[in-house]
Amino acid sequence: MKIKVEQIGFMVKDLDKTVEMLTKLGIGPWTPLADRVTTEKHYRGKPSNYRIKIAAAWCGPVEIELLQHIEGECIQKEIMEKQGEGIYH
Repeated sequence: MKIKVEQIGFMVKDLDKTVEMLTKLGIGPWTPLADRVTTEKHYRGKPSNYRIKIAAAWCGPVEIELLQHIEGECIQKEIMEKQGEGIYH
């Protein structure tokens, strides 16, 4: 069975620096997808407001998505604390 990868998401510490580095490598253009406070969400069963920045670009047929946790309690913060930068999904 062949697996078709359509998107890879990475958690990063600094979205702007990562975009700059990847652009120099020929990946881009980048589209900002979010830089907002997310409300009315739940994290670990409790209400949570949080802010993340997201940008995406295409590298051939694969969409590369970068996510940076800014503030608040959410799964992205937990992942950064436990494993640091790297593949998210």
